[in-house]
Amino acid sequence: MSPLPLLLLSALAAAPRLVPVPALAKVRPGLPLETMAEARLRAARGECEGLQAYVAPPAEVLSADVAPLRGPGRGELPVRVYREGWMDLTRATEGGGATGPWPDPLLPVHRSAGGTNPTVLPARSTSARPLVLYLEVCVPAGLEPGTYRGQLVVGQRDGSRSTLPLEVQVAPVDLPSTSTLRNTWGLGVYVLAHGFGVKRDSPEGVALLRTAARALLEHRLSGYGMGIDPLPSRPGPGGTRVVDFSGYDAEMADVLGGTALPSGARATTAEVRDDWRLTTDERIAYLRAWQAHFAARRWPQLLWYYAKDEPRPEDDALVHAEATLTRAVGGLPLLVTSFRSTLWASADIVAPVMVCLFPRPGRSICPDAEPVSRVRARLRPVQQLWWYQSCMFHGCDGPPEDRRLAASMTGWASYMIDHSGPRNRAMGVLAFLEGIDGELYFDTLAAWEKDGQPWRDVWRFGGNGDGTFFYPGTRMQVGDEAPLLVPSLRLKTVRDGLEDFELLTLVAARRGRAAAETLGRRLARSGWDITEEGDTWTAVHGALLDAAAPDASPARRPARSDADPGARTESRPR
Repeated sequence: MSPLPLLLLSALAAAPRLVPVPALAKVRPGLPLETMAEARLRAARGECEGLQAYVAPPAEVLSADVAPLRGPGRGELPVRVYREGWMDLTRATEGGGATGPWPDPLLPVHRSAGGTNPTVLPARSTSARPLVLYLEVCVPAGLEPGTYRGQLVVGQRDGSRSTLPLEVQVAPVDLPSTSTLRNTWGLGVYVLAHGFGVKRDSPEGVALLRTAARALLEHRLSGYGMGIDPLPSRPGPGGTRVVDFSGYDAEMADVLGGTALPSGARATTAEVRDDWRLTTDERIAYLRAWQAHFAARRWPQLLWYYAKDEPRPEDDALVHAEATLTRAVGGLPLLVTSFRSTLWASADIVAPVMVCLFPRPGRSICPDAEPVSRVRARLRPVQQLWWYQSCMFHGCDGPPEDRRLAASMTGWASYMIDHSGPRNRAMGVLAFLEGIDGELYFDTLAAWEKDGQPWRDVWRFGGNGDGTFFYPGTRMQVGDEAPLLVPSLRLKTVRDGLEDFELLTLVAARRGRAAAETLGRRLARSGWDITEEGDTWTAVHGALLDAAAPDASPARRPARSDADPGARTESRPR
């Protein structure tokens, strides 16, 4: 991949064209455009892949459509089309960020008899605000492997049409529909309802919550905070507690039971909603009722209890008391977000901030950092080791005055808008390489809180987009589609990283862990050393598909340099 030559840009200005751009690239006005020779993708069954189409200015686009791609036999592969929205960032995230326009919201362009959504299209592309489309292909399970072809058709104001041929090669590799890396991402139900101006317990509020849970699941994510109110309960026989799960089931049964999506994907985790109004014995009975309900419904999720968030030394007594409570319940894991080993004995899930698991030369943002291997050695075999990102990566209050400290904030895996696509995607690869059991992330709606205006400002905790992965799709943004949760470009990239984890896991099972690690290390050597070249990510993805195929062997894999594994090598954590 290389910058688009100025001569070609001039030609495109005279004759609008659709230029394919890799999904990991972030198109920014005035900067060189990273392009693909052809709009071609490779994907496993059960995997989603994307690419971008840059509409070279000037052009006023009225419609954008992709009919299902046609493949072997009568096979069809649908394509979703989004228009990328622009966020004008007035402050730069430390560690490599920059001010100015950045792409992030993905506004859906729907096919319908009534035409495209008038608030999404028509749209005019200019040099200051180019029009960029995001095309998403999600390959269903059972689809016959082979090549699927079609084209993007863009209609313009003058009646002309521009087309871009598309090709997706479906590999004979199957990713599991449910993430094998457990995770839990915050999504506050009251913040969600408030963002659309509805009451939490109204039919509209319940429908929004179900939509949000499915939206997370579409990206291999599980949510917490989607309900914080304790469930109604009453005393039962023999000191038990009878809990009314009817409202909970109405909201959560589809994502827990595997009926929310056609793939059968399930959430990987579910947090219990404690009832602090009860006595200790009543709470134990109440929490046991949660366990019994999940067992009766045959829900396989990890049911967990959230300890005090990022406890300080003065909170230690509370955490120890929570550990006593959950162990009296029996088999209810307690999650503790702390790098202080004095609390690890109380935790069933130890979840330190990620920067403390990667020592780094120079002035460190986590002076006591230890590698994962040392941390794991100090845990009991039954304990799980999770991690989470926090604002420590970029400075919770903005750029630090100590520039030596600022230097240690560069290069980290990051979920910020003004950090690169590869850094947004790297967490799945790192989780595989380090043997991490799960990921916690504090929020997906942070900029919605307290009458926030995420369409104008997503600066939170010293970073652009920290804790914000959805935008509120009201009538102003999406017209008759409202209310709609608008996903972000970064949410797609996070999902791609979780798919990287699945592919690496498959390769480890088929060809040995060393082979998978060799490929993974081409993408990430440390939490702060991520490969920035998008073509390397594409090459490694292809190599993973080759190696994960059931008949993969060194002798039968294509002899391509880009596929060579030996090539270059409510309560929320803040």
